[in-house]
Amino acid sequence: AYPVPTQKSLFERGNERGLPIGNLTSQFWANVYLNEVDQFVKRELRCRWYVRYVDDMVLLGHDAAELVRCRERIKAFLRERLGLQLRDPGMEPQPVRDGVLFVGWRTWWSHRVPRRQTRQNLEQRLDRYERLAVRPAWGGTAQCVEIGRRDVRAATAQLRSVLASYGGHLRHGAAFGVWRTAWRRGWLRLLFRRDGWRAVERWPVLRPLPRRRFAQQYRRLLRHAGDDVLV
Repeated sequence: AYPVPTQKSLFERGNERGLPIGNLTSQFWANVYLNEVDQFVKRELRCRWYVRYVDDMVLLGHDAAELVRCRERIKAFLRERLGLQLRDPGMEPQPVRDGVLFVGWRTWWSHRVPRRQTRQNLEQRLDRYERLAVRPAWGGTAQCVEIGRRDVRAATAQLRSVLASYGGHLRHGAAFGVWRTAWRRGWLRLLFRRDGWRAVERWPVLRPLPRRRFAQQYRRLLRHAGDDVLV
């Protein structure tokens, strides 16, 4: 039930290799360890147009054959000096008119759009939650979310993080259509309210009310909830 694919999990590596995703030290040590690659590309290969963000690299040039030669030398350098290897798919030279795939985006000089895998991953995360928590109601004419179960509450908290992550990512490009399409799911609008790129929780869990009598708790709840809230 661990929500990380086997090929990406560090538990399968025997503590011999891998980098914890999301850890701030991972980004720092990636830059420290891959500094030798930067020096090699700029000083030895003399590549004028080179960009690297953590482990994602782009080389630009006018000659496809020259890019292939640089790629092979980088592969050899990584293997012999750093014990690393390049990912095979997506390493062939591509014309810039088709857009440059980099850090989750396909980028042109004028705009950029999220890559197809990003859109599919968002849809899969929403589908997974729907299969777990959403049930038909009123004879199948409506939907309800079973938020009372413990596993659903945990999944809802995770869904909140997923929406925050994708909203923060998609806002940096021409992707509002992708974001809006995800919100066409009626059950999602039951749980959250879309505020631009933010997902605002409709039913926040209140902390225990520090009052002994019910009447005191009720008055405090009304003060915090406001006049337009059904209690």
